[in-house]
Amino acid sequence: MKPFYVAVEGITDEAVAKRIIRHLGFQYALVINAGGKSALRKKISSYNEAARHFPWFVITDLDSPSRCPVEYAREWLPNPNSRMVFRVAVPELEAWLLASRQALAKYMQLSLNLIPERPELLTNPKLELINLAAKSRSKSIREDLRRPDGRIGPGYSARIIEFAMRYWDIEEAMQHSESLKRCVKALSRISKI
Repeated sequence: MKPFYVAVEGITDEAVAKRIIRHLGFQYALVINAGGKSALRKKISSYNEAARHFPWFVITDLDSPSRCPVEYAREWLPNPNSRMVFRVAVPELEAWLLASRQALAKYMQLSLNLIPERPELLTNPKLELINLAAKSRSKSIREDLRRPDGRIGPGYSARIIEFAMRYWDIEEAMQHSESLKRCVKALSRISKI
């Protein structure tokens, strides 16, 4: 089986991409953390050119539920190569994590009814995650994910990475996130090329 090359915006996206690849039983050869959306966008043409030879998986956030993800993807990459899987998380990658409702409730020590059923409709899933943390029965979750002033806590990235790599239930998440479901299906198809 061919390795995947992966390019993402940041460190938490890297964990999510690795977990999806592992979930599908693929190996990955290289994960590139572009260091932000603008840096990723500048390099997407190069990644697309490299996808002529090896499978590539690139993820970015839509960042706005009011935008059309298909049009947004075409703005970035109008002519993707056959081995390129370029996906837009709606509205951002944290919605994919929120979509794993049961696993997240257990991890964050919360009641399941606090986790939104349709995370792709949220304006700011990252803010939803840190606000949920404030309701956790775990003091360490509360302190790691959310500062007292409501900003992202000092352990946010470490906790998100831990959740994504060890607890995230992708099968459940696909039931609550259409963009994740499309992403996983596209990656499954590319393995046959």
